[in-house]
Amino acid sequence: MATFFLDALGDMCPIPALKAEKKLKDLKEGDVLVVETDHSCAMTSIPNHLKRKKFTIEIQEIEEGIWHILITKIN
Repeated sequence: MATFFLDALGDMCPIPALKAEKKLKDLKEGDVLVVETDHSCAMTSIPNHLKRKKFTIEIQEIEEGIWHILITKIN
């Protein structure tokens, strides 16, 4: 299991979702991608973009207006 970090600060939708999807292609089962974003729409666009794929998603607000979206590949 490895953890990867994707800086999407300042990126407007759909850019964070597209960057995440590109990076997720390289992940193995159990790996985690942490997407850091300051764009609130990413909290819905990334889960919606990945809903038919095999990932779990957890969202954490680490500071006011900055979130980490943790995407774990499950299969």
